[in-house]
Amino acid sequence: MKKETDLKIPCTWKTRFPVFIEKLLYVPEYYEKHESFSDEAFSTFLTEKDTLIVEYCSGNGQWIIERALKNPNKNFIAVEKKFDRARKIWKKIHNYNLDNLIVVLGCGEDFSSWYLPEHCVDEVFVNFPDPWPKEKHAKNRILKRPFIDQLKPLLKTDGKVFISSDHKGYIDQTISLFLEDLAWKSPFTCPYYVTDLKDYGTSFFDSLFREKDLEIYYLQFDKQNV
Repeated sequence: MKKETDLKIPCTWKTRFPVFIEKLLYVPEYYEKHESFSDEAFSTFLTEKDTLIVEYCSGNGQWIIERALKNPNKNFIAVEKKFDRARKIWKKIHNYNLDNLIVVLGCGEDFSSWYLPEHCVDEVFVNFPDPWPKEKHAKNRILKRPFIDQLKPLLKTDGKVFISSDHKGYIDQTISLFLEDLAWKSPFTCPYYVTDLKDYGTSFFDSLFREKDLEIYYLQFDKQNV
């Protein structure tokens, strides 16, 4: 059985470089040579199955672990920038003997920009991203125009983006960003969210917020051929 402390990144901050080891892709921050990364095993994982699903803000991995266990015919990527959370996912991947899930330790924007080829992803999920509720911190949100624009070329022709959050203000802002671009269309009518999505799955934050009787909002936006 793997322990979280078994995960070792084979470089220091000063000597940092991207590396794919034991089902974990390390994407270093403030790194200037992402374009030089090449790894045959990682490239094979991206294309070896017909379906590839990417979750950003994976936390401790509960949602994506359950999805991967239920869908062995699909490949999954969990993206988490916090080391303590990413290594929890890494431990579960190994202890559940999951061959269809890898974890990315790094910034979602960097991973999207440099490590995924075009038209390789079927579905993207962003589950309970940090809302950064103070206005002066809102610039730190992942769901901003640059990130949403990054997703378009990564998704296949019929690709979909799903988002869940308890933060109504963040949800409203995100809806506006998607609706500004004709490349996206929601299957939901105005107000473009639902508060119940069958078989969506659960996570640590989902359970936490439901225990507090908070409303959960779900978004879906489908890529359009425009």
